[in-house]
Amino acid sequence: LDTLTELGREAADAAGPLLEGLLRPWNAYQLGIAAALLLLAWLMRQMTRDRIRHWMATREGWPTWQMRILVVVHRRLLGLYFVALIWPTVWIMREVTWPSRSYLLSIIAELATAWLFVALTTRLIRSAILRSVVRYGAWIYVTLAILNLRDEAARALDGIGFTLGEVRLSLLLVVQAAIVVA
Repeated sequence: LDTLTELGREAADAAGPLLEGLLRPWNAYQLGIAAALLLLAWLMRQMTRDRIRHWMATREGWPTWQMRILVVVHRRLLGLYFVALIWPTVWIMREVTWPSRSYLLSIIAELATAWLFVALTTRLIRSAILRSVVRYGAWIYVTLAILNLRDEAARALDGIGFTLGEVRLSLLLVVQAAIVVA
């Protein structure tokens, strides 16, 4: 509990400078660019969703696995469009301006790509419950990895636990055991 309280204080102390940093002009521009790209991706999905669904309905004689792939892709159009839009934007900004002026966009692009990859690959898991657990766990893990917060999260999870005799049981140990079993 003390570890969690300490981490909470550290997070609160870091929140002020983080919010201040996000309000710097180029950071705000990057967030605005990401929001505009998300809006553009949403508009693209709105314009193509019905046409793609109609095209899918005309597919006859296709194996079930191919139709399932089409359905998964159809459901993830927003993410696909967003990833397809944000990476060229990052590359162009890196060529045109300082790398620091595309830093947040590159983090957003990495997160969007990782989340999309997790969403698409976890569809291969047949069990709906296991698929959801793996998907959310993978989303959390890749987010912590990209934001470079794995060690802090591990420390927080290890701090939540108790000792039974000579064995220490922590939430980190339970999560690791669940991953191995899954």
